[in-house]
Amino acid sequence: MKNWLILSLLFLYQLLLAQSSYTTKNQKAIKYYEAGIQKYTLIDYEGAEEMLLNAARTDTNFVEPFLVLGDLMYDQKKYLESIKYYKAGLGKSEMVNPDAYVSMVDALISIGNYEEALQYSQYYLGMKPQNIKAVQRMQLFYRNCAFAVEAVKKPVPFNPINLGANINSELDEYWPSISADEQTLVFTILKPIDKSKPVSSRNRQEDFHFSFYTNGSWEKALDMGRPINTQANEGAQTIFIDGKTMYFTACGRPDGIGKCDLYISRMEDGYWSVPQNLGRPVNSPAKETQPSISSDEMELYFISDRAGGFGGLDIWCSKKGKDGRWGEPFNLGDSINTSANEQSPFIHHDNSTLYFSSDGHAGMGGYDLYVARRKNDKSWSVPINLGYPINTFSDEVGLNINARGNKAYFSSDRIKEKGKDIFVFDLPEEVRPS
Repeated sequence: MKNWLILSLLFLYQLLLAQSSYTTKNQKAIKYYEAGIQKYTLIDYEGAEEMLLNAARTDTNFVEPFLVLGDLMYDQKKYLESIKYYKAGLGKSEMVNPDAYVSMVDALISIGNYEEALQYSQYYLGMKPQNIKAVQRMQLFYRNCAFAVEAVKKPVPFNPINLGANINSELDEYWPSISADEQTLVFTILKPIDKSKPVSSRNRQEDFHFSFYTNGSWEKALDMGRPINTQANEGAQTIFIDGKTMYFTACGRPDGIGKCDLYISRMEDGYWSVPQNLGRPVNSPAKETQPSISSDEMELYFISDRAGGFGGLDIWCSKKGKDGRWGEPFNLGDSINTSANEQSPFIHHDNSTLYFSSDGHAGMGGYDLYVARRKNDKSWSVPINLGYPINTFSDEVGLNINARGNKAYFSSDRIKEKGKDIFVFDLPEEVRPS
């Protein structure tokens, strides 16, 4: 859900409620509608749907219930129903709230209907609406749809292979990282704290699991255990080329500087050492996550929302000095970072090829995967989208490339009933490390 848009729409509807400037005079319909709005604001989705449908049935020309039903379904990711209600409401009167086109286009993109989304985005922008934030959002949708329509016509080779039951389960597995010899895999798993109950917002914990590649297959993955895993969250790790050094994200630890910090642990005599906080200036009171270490262990790339960036989440880099200390992080610049969000940086072993995710560059919708080449010490080429169907209308985040540069490991929830699983695929030639 795009919270800013839903909240702005609800604010508009509440304002209309206060002014009683509805598109109906039917008091029974208005009463149902106002009850629906109240239940919606209390996140009683079922009750809100019932009341809003009653309002729409009582007066089929009452525009507002249809538009709020569109929001309600959009909020629950029921995109087909959302689109149906938006079309019904906008078809009766687009002047009640023309910005509803923005959510409808987003819903169309979320089911991969790029052609229709492109048409509606063009139409909305041609109306010259006054809501600047909504216009900016729709401009991004228009750019993405224009890109996606052409990308679908020119699919890239893509043959994802599920890593199998020894790695994947009914839970979510993601953020894979592979050692240089491709014999060790570490990944994050989302598990319930109380195993007798399913994963939920209040019953969830991220931990690391690992597996070794033996006799042509991956062994049964094991919990990394203490001192790496704790009752708090650990995730988004990177393994150094020796397979015995790990940089990772941990949140809510007693020695933390911000909400989430970067840590390091090294394997000693077969055991992982007690993790050490990387400290300042790498970590800050902001959030630092998703590290990626260069093959010479002299550059650390990571995600942060610290001050000085271009948007919400940006990619930053810290270089290690001759004294072994990490230097002041610098932003990778506006060729990589956008006013939106960037995630999951991965610097390949060649130290010149960077893979990452973004929802700010032209793509298929949501987060797409990109590759950029190093031009000089602090400058990068214009990112290249990895193409369709590697990228889709879903979020693609967290790519890890093997040392040879021919295979990519990633996580996807494309098989919805199984949650997120880890896959491997042959990387197309044109986006391989140089």
